[in-house]
Amino acid sequence: MNGPLRPLRIYVMGPLSANGIKTGGSVSETVRRNAAKADFVGRELFLKGHFPFIPHTMSMLWFEDERPEFHNYDLIVNRFDIGGWLSLCDAIYKLEGWEKSRGSMLELDWAQKHGLIEYDNLDQIPFVMDIAPDDYVKYLHHGRRVWTKAALRGKHRQYCLCYSCTRLNTEDRVKNCHIASDLFALCKKHCLTTPVFECPLFEEKQES
Repeated sequence: MNGPLRPLRIYVMGPLSANGIKTGGSVSETVRRNAAKADFVGRELFLKGHFPFIPHTMSMLWFEDERPEFHNYDLIVNRFDIGGWLSLCDAIYKLEGWEKSRGSMLELDWAQKHGLIEYDNLDQIPFVMDIAPDDYVKYLHHGRRVWTKAALRGKHRQYCLCYSCTRLNTEDRVKNCHIASDLFALCKKHCLTTPVFECPLFEEKQES
C-alpha cells in the first residue's frame, strides 16, 4: 500500500462518569481517569493522521459547576445533539467499558443506523499512508459489512446523477422517479450503493 487515505473524523465514545452525573464541587477521580483514557486514544488517532473528536475533554470540567443544569444527565444528553456531532464523523472509537454508559449506547445506536465505521482497538486503525485510493476496504454500512475502493467510499452523492435531477423526489414515493425507486429497492435489499452515471431521463436541476 503506497498512497494516501483521506484522514478520518473519529468520534471517541465511552464512559465519563461512573453512575451518571453527581452533584459536587470537584471532578472525581473516575471522571479524570476516563477523560484521560479518551484523551490518550485521541492523541494516538492524531498521530496516525486522523481527526479525533473527544467529548470527554470538552465537558469534564462541567462537573465543577454548581448550577443544577450541569448535574442533570438527561438534560445534557438531550442538548448535546449526539446525531449532530456524529453526522460530521466517519467512524467511532469504542473505549473499554462503553457498554456501561447510557450515553455511549445512544451514540452507538446512531452510528450503526448511519453506517459509521466502528473501532475498538488502535491496531485496527491504519496510518493515513497505509491505504492507497485503489485498495479495497471493508466497513459497516447500514448495519452490514460491505466492500468498496478506499477512494470511492461515501462519494456516491457527489457523482450520482440522481441528486442533480429534477425527477428525484425522496419525500413522495408516488412522484419519485420510477428508475430511482427501483434502484433504491435493489440497493436496500442487497445493501448496495449504485451511483447513476448515465440515464436517459435525466433533467438537470436549475439553481434557484
